[in-house]
Amino acid sequence: MSVNSVKASFIIPTKNNAKTIEQCLNSLLPYREYIKDIVVVDGQSSDGTAEIIRKFPVKILADPGKGQNLAHEIGWRSAEGDLIIFLDADAYLGEGFFPAIFEFFKKDEKLGLVGCPGRFVGTGKLYKTVEEWNVYDNRVRTQPKGPIEKAHRAIVWRNNEGNSLPLGPCQAIPRKVIEAVDGYRGLSLKMPTDAITAYRIASGGWKWYTWTKAPVNHYARSTVRELNDEYYRFGRETAYYWGNRKINPSNPLLRRIAWVCSVLASPLLGLMMAIRFRNIQHLTLFPSTRFVALGGFLKALRTKRVDQIIP
Repeated sequence: MSVNSVKASFIIPTKNNAKTIEQCLNSLLPYREYIKDIVVVDGQSSDGTAEIIRKFPVKILADPGKGQNLAHEIGWRSAEGDLIIFLDADAYLGEGFFPAIFEFFKKDEKLGLVGCPGRFVGTGKLYKTVEEWNVYDNRVRTQPKGPIEKAHRAIVWRNNEGNSLPLGPCQAIPRKVIEAVDGYRGLSLKMPTDAITAYRIASGGWKWYTWTKAPVNHYARSTVRELNDEYYRFGRETAYYWGNRKINPSNPLLRRIAWVCSVLASPLLGLMMAIRFRNIQHLTLFPSTRFVALGGFLKALRTKRVDQIIP
């Protein structure tokens, strides 16, 4: 992939994102020389999102509001760029995203996906607490101290940033790769989008990379309910990811048991963070969101029926 000739297409699914979509689209404008087109797929927004989108030079498409898998499918097939980049409507790019994103694929022809976890942004005490979780995660991943943090790293994180699961608000995939796996056709509308994308690409024999320091900003959830919804989805993604050997060759049963143990230990971890950050909110919010994730995890394990399939 030549950095000098390649162009990117952005696919942005929306559903009532009036508060964030303008900043999302504005963040792409400084990179116009690297972008072939921007495709926004709106899922029947009712809060003025569509009116904001029309202010920008983008292609607007519609989906019946059935979720990101279908929105991604509709969007990428209408795009014309060589690199397909899926970006959440509540995220925005920072300085240095281009041309750096092209370099990953230039270095490795077998690379099929670069995931960008994103840096949390926001205001208020809830944001402060969530950002402290991110600080803790970075420490556990890079410099764990004591047996508890080392055990947490062994359970949740891989040994380096390039091997961690490529989830997040931004994923970049070369067109040749997404064409080879036929996009999202034949996939359930209810499967977690990030995980299903990684699975399909890994099944085709390509590698992935997680760009943990990517200049991507992602708004933290502003209410406890939104945060619980997010962690419920995370639990579903975890069950799906660790149940597929093609994207995770380790023993699925052992990984699942270890993850459940980490959830059971979350009250202790919450206490540690409450002391370290002097924030009493960790005592309740950290374990409660992890147990919500456990609920999504267990629900995914029990689900046997097949949901609607993308034709």
